[in-house]
Amino acid sequence: MTGSAAKAGSGAGSAVAMTGSAAAKPIDKPKPVQVSGDLAAIKISLLPNWVRDVDEAGTFSLTVTVQSRNEVATFRFHYGYDLAGAPNDREQYKKFLMEQKALAVTADRQRGAAWYLEGVDSDGKASFRFLTTYGGKRLVCYGSLYKDSNLGDIRDEVIIQAKQICETLAL
Repeated sequence: MTGSAAKAGSGAGSAVAMTGSAAAKPIDKPKPVQVSGDLAAIKISLLPNWVRDVDEAGTFSLTVTVQSRNEVATFRFHYGYDLAGAPNDREQYKKFLMEQKALAVTADRQRGAAWYLEGVDSDGKASFRFLTTYGGKRLVCYGSLYKDSNLGDIRDEVIIQAKQICETLAL
């Protein structure tokens, strides 16, 4: 579920297992999807337990099991090529994102070889976006900051990992 972590179960506690499946409550095994040649050409270095292109092409995700709460949350992020017609100028690009209702930018900075943007998406959710130019092609990686999640430190660690993965996009 994009924009918020998909949840199952309830309770209290903070023990967590970052795994590809739920130990407390069985969940459906994710199904890989057919990926177009363009998306398949994008190289991405996933961290342990993250999966690529499951249920939706152009995504990577992590399912987290909070055993003490009997809760499962799936965090999903997107990658791909930049929007068609996007300008190269940074200020024009931020304006373009706003016009396309992709992101209303509130913060931007250089982060390694990537340009990092943060703001609010079209659904009013806090989101981030990485833009990298690789071999003349502009690659993006983006997703929710999951501010509406009640998983606190777990959410923060997942977001840190997602951003690390975004920084690895290449062709």
